[in-house]
Amino acid sequence: MPEAKLDARQRKQVRRAVARATAEVEEGGELQIVPMLDILVNLVSFLLVILATPLLLAQVEAQLPKYGPPRPAPWQATVTLTDAGIFVSDRGGTFAAGCSTYGSGPTLPRAGATLDWSGLRYCAERLHQAHPDSDKLTLTADPRVDLQAVLSAMDAVQANGRLFPDVSLAAGVR
Repeated sequence: MPEAKLDARQRKQVRRAVARATAEVEEGGELQIVPMLDILVNLVSFLLVILATPLLLAQVEAQLPKYGPPRPAPWQATVTLTDAGIFVSDRGGTFAAGCSTYGSGPTLPRAGATLDWSGLRYCAERLHQAHPDSDKLTLTADPRVDLQAVLSAMDAVQANGRLFPDVSLAAGVR
């Protein structure tokens, strides 16, 4: 096939098109990576500062327990108020009447309509003499026992703070 002859105007258009195409390749051929790296370095350093600041500010001070032989559990009595009477117990079992030995049944059986508050105070005095370093006692009651009985029991075992001033109330018997 014979070559087509281009006139001057067409040659000029071809030269311009080729020049434009080569110029676009040269300009778009290289990536401008330095500005992108500047942005990434600034972003990473900013994120590190933002994430590290709460770690420096939110420190919890804790004191670990000392290592040593296990300490024995402290002695603690429990007084239970029921319809049958008052049960006074510790880890060894339920105390018998007089609170000197262990026995079965209520420590202070119900005598008529009321519970024996003076007997409970006597029992608390005996237990406090046997364990003078203990000031804690747990008081629990049957749901059928009225609030006044619970308050009277607290008064009897506390004795104005000289027997068991730290009385904890526990959930009912049932």
